[in-house]
Amino acid sequence: MFEDPNLEQLITLLIAIASALYAWWQRRQAAAATAEKEQAIAFFDPASPETIPPASVPMRSYVMSDSVKQFILQGHPAATRAAIEEQIIDAEEAGKIRYTITYPGGYYVVEWGQVAGGGRD
Repeated sequence: MFEDPNLEQLITLLIAIASALYAWWQRRQAAAATAEKEQAIAFFDPASPETIPPASVPMRSYVMSDSVKQFILQGHPAATRAAIEEQIIDAEEAGKIRYTITYPGGYYVVEWGQVAGGGRD
């Protein structure tokens, strides 16, 4: 094919280097995907101490919906509603999946953006 054997060897070497780089890049991508998957599984596992959501987990998985917020805020005076909303915002910004909202005379236990319990003092 080529008249110069050195040119043929050079092209073969370049193809081998390109193939090796592509294989290295694929292994790196696979390792990153595996690590991300393991983080997501640990985040959703109740027995796991992992409480910080990985970037791949959508916020809707653990952030309180508007309808749940309306339920919690219902029947409280304006000052209490503001304090409750502030606690929700602080917990969601911190990436918490389990937290307690306190208000004068009671509390709500929130898990995964849902009211999991509560009570009155």
